[in-house]
Amino acid sequence: MAEGDVTPVSVETTPEPQVAVSLPEPVPTGPQPGETGGPPVTYGAQPAEAPPVHDVAPPIRADFRPTVVDVPHAYQTGSTLTCTMGNWNGEPFGYNYQWQADGVTVGTSPNYPLAAGDVGRTFACIVTATNAGGSTDVTSNTVIAV
Repeated sequence: MAEGDVTPVSVETTPEPQVAVSLPEPVPTGPQPGETGGPPVTYGAQPAEAPPVHDVAPPIRADFRPTVVDVPHAYQTGSTLTCTMGNWNGEPFGYNYQWQADGVTVGTSPNYPLAAGDVGRTFACIVTATNAGGSTDVTSNTVIAV
């Protein structure tokens, strides 16, 4: 071959792949031909309705747990234990009290009067705070009746 001669080159090309796309058939809504009344007929997918939005209260959290206090501060028979509710965040709208003596429920108010049979028992108060988001229980300190 002499300088400057060009040799033809054969190049095979592969055709681009074809992609088939099938579209859904339009879905008529509203009255069909021959029917009367109602909104005009529209075709195609209809937007879904958004779910309703509900305000949810924030979770409840105790910043300071409940405290059992005794009047006159001796935890003795004849005195009354009082359960403070503690300090809460999360917009609680209700509080429930549960007194436990040795793990057994013995009362459901903020106050518990100590009786002769309570001597030697360990007391704690559980406060349950509730809001629209749920409820949370927190247990107080424990005291022993003497």
